[in-house]
Amino acid sequence: AAPVLLKRLLNGNDPVPVRLALVDALPNTGGDWQEGAAALVAVDASPRVRKKLVEVLRYVPPPHNLSGLRLALGDEDLEVRVAAARTAGFTRDGTALFTELVSATFDEDWDMRAAAVQALGQLTGPRGTPQQNPARDRLVRMLSDERAEVRLQVLLALERIDPAGLRRLPDLERLARDRRSPQVAEVAGRLLRERPPETTTPTAGSHNVVATP
Repeated sequence: AAPVLLKRLLNGNDPVPVRLALVDALPNTGGDWQEGAAALVAVDASPRVRKKLVEVLRYVPPPHNLSGLRLALGDEDLEVRVAAARTAGFTRDGTALFTELVSATFDEDWDMRAAAVQALGQLTGPRGTPQQNPARDRLVRMLSDERAEVRLQVLLALERIDPAGLRRLPDLERLARDRRSPQVAEVAGRLLRERPPETTTPTAGSHNVVATP
């Protein structure tokens, strides 16, 4: 059944509700539909259908899922791009999309920025220390984003990527006083309370007092 459904989607003659149902049916066919679905992301005229295709890419293994998501991240429709970013966070080998997701954090639309940040937080990133994560520095700078929804997602993403480093950031004190967003203030306040106490080292000339019996 998979080739038949793909052919009908490629022809594009069916109404949008029918094409949406065809996309929904693809994963249930058990056939070879993954590559075709990824290619159709750049073909279908309806943003609703393209968004649905992006959502089913969650069930597609590499490399076809990655090729389809790359197409969707450059789509002209905002909802398709947002869906692609959110799907990327659940995608196997989604770290291959790091460059595209970091670029999406500069998008003018806050919903796109928030979706990209959320995906970056869900992906484990390259091996190494948290400071080597290619997204970390960009996320730290985004703690000053104008939208509270984005700042909240940044806090949650950094807590996943670099929890110890996040708790040491001075930005937390400012965000804990964020009156524009109780959620941001609540999360930042919790992180502040979990911050380990600072350790002091003896200064030059200091004395260690030793008690004698």
